[in-house]
Amino acid sequence: MARGAHSEKDGLMARKPNYGFEKRQKELAKKAKKEEKKQRRQDEKAQDVQEEQD
Repeated sequence: MARGAHSEKDGLMARKPNYGFEKRQKELAKKAKKEEKKQRRQDEKAQDVQEEQD
């Protein structure tokens, strides 16, 4: 057997992917992107109001 390769008979199995963690990370990234977009729009709106007053 190749070095580093494992089979079930060795008692070692491949790790199961943690889909819950991956989903949570994706949701957090999506939320952060949404917040950045919201902040950018608020800044643009404030800048437009400032230009109108000038």
